[in-house]
Amino acid sequence: MPKLELEGDYSDRFLFNAKAGTHSESKDLTAKDQEDLVSHWASEIENDPSKLQQLASQVVREQKVQNNNFKTVQIQPIAGFVCKTKTTTALKGFPIGTKVFINICHAPEVPEPTPTATEKDIQKALRAEEGANYQVPMSLGATRYDHDHAEKACMVIDACVHTQPFLRAERDLDYRLYIFELAMELMEERDKVQLSREFTMPKISSKGTIPPRMLQVPKSSLVTAMPEQATPFTKAEMYMDEGHLVIAVKLSPAEAKALTILIQPECVIFTLKDQEKQTTKFPKPVDINHAKNTAIYHQKSGHLVLRLQAA
Repeated sequence: MPKLELEGDYSDRFLFNAKAGTHSESKDLTAKDQEDLVSHWASEIENDPSKLQQLASQVVREQKVQNNNFKTVQIQPIAGFVCKTKTTTALKGFPIGTKVFINICHAPEVPEPTPTATEKDIQKALRAEEGANYQVPMSLGATRYDHDHAEKACMVIDACVHTQPFLRAERDLDYRLYIFELAMELMEERDKVQLSREFTMPKISSKGTIPPRMLQVPKSSLVTAMPEQATPFTKAEMYMDEGHLVIAVKLSPAEAKALTILIQPECVIFTLKDQEKQTTKFPKPVDINHAKNTAIYHQKSGHLVLRLQAA
């Protein structure tokens, strides 16, 4: 019988930091409990074939519940930055010391971090303090196998988060290290391998090409349908960060160079050469004269990021 390999998150829709004390419902059973459950059903079906129908009915009922709460979408993670480490235990024929490349990537379809978290909550999570409740959903892709510059076999993992935490990780080293640690912990737990915490950050956006993936996301987290004439500005990400309103827009370098920005207290007006003006309204007013307001284009991720002090 061929071996069934699951792409993406296996039984988890999204994985969270174990230190936060929150797990998905699939974590209620240990690996041993899951093995015992499978053995139990195998024995039941062998002794009474009618039990197969009972199991099938249970699976169908659970699937209907899942379908009511989740929707499957295809996403294309966007490359960001890389953590290069190595294994400290053997895995599937790969010896100790095998290089591991973790591609930290992002996509707006991935659920955002805990929306009610304050900066204090985030800092508690970064320090791994007990009782921290800040969570960053992460979609961990299946392990891929590649070769390094010396043509030695290595492993590659794509760890995808929402665009909002990715943008913070670009400018906040402590937060980036937190994302690295989260990805390593999740890989260790899933693949039953230990990784070294002595790592480097290669100056590449990804190791290899990040493939698209199918993802189950909560229906409540899906972005509403975009208008037919969707532009980068209708897809702008907006969130609050330490008293600032952050607006992130995905643009090519040519678009960023040709862009004109007019910031008003309740909106920002974007104008690209030879195109109509696009107005993005703010959820709350901003102080347009504040000295700490910034507009930075990040060439690596292709995002224009405005940080505006809330009024």
